[in-house]
Amino acid sequence: MISAESKDFQGVVDSLKSKESADTGILIGYKYQDRFYIYSWCPTPKQSEQSKQLSTLLNTSLSIPDATYSDWVIQHCKELFRFLPSGIQVLGVYSVAEEDLKLDNFALISPQVLKLYSDLIAELALDDALCVFHLNLLDKRFQTGVLDFKVRKT
Repeated sequence: MISAESKDFQGVVDSLKSKESADTGILIGYKYQDRFYIYSWCPTPKQSEQSKQLSTLLNTSLSIPDATYSDWVIQHCKELFRFLPSGIQVLGVYSVAEEDLKLDNFALISPQVLKLYSDLIAELALDDALCVFHLNLLDKRFQTGVLDFKVRKT
């Protein structure tokens, strides 16, 4: 289960709906038992790359040799993680794009997006569960979910 302050949540969703290209960010908060409490939505620092599709954006090369936008997202998470106070952690990611993410079925998530999720879990030691929020820019609908990578491994 995912919980967020309704007033803050509506403001974030409205802001994300105004985007014109794919974008990402980090969900910050805490986890208690099977519940994720989101306190903050931290956008990934902007790069000059733009794409309508999340999977394309994640594979975009950066000016740093052998680095992609996906590496940029992971680095942002690691930096945030270092500065968070005790008890507060990186819970997952949010994304905006002109594509659907079928969060209820790992097989329907693009390989680039799935790799980002699994790399984040590995880099941040997130107990194999990742909170995900995705907004489809075409129909302005969002999906939320908790991806349990323990289930995927079995």
